[in-house]
Amino acid sequence: MEKTTERQKFGIRDITATSSVLVNGMQGYLFQEKNWERQRSSITWIDSDKNLQFTIHAYLPQSVILQMAESVSELP
Repeated sequence: MEKTTERQKFGIRDITATSSVLVNGMQGYLFQEKNWERQRSSITWIDSDKNLQFTIHAYLPQSVILQMAESVSELP
């Protein structure tokens, strides 16, 4: 059984990189975990014209999370 650390108890994650990214022309941030296969990474961005914030959490590499974010679109 894996021991729970104090950091894990309080939801503190070991983020290795925070990158500024563009998602369909909108400013966003990607938070990549050290071990993305076991800890989820996140991407968040804001559409200021529509006053909406988007966030995706996933156990995926940076390129796939960014591709997912870029595929988000408004329904007709």
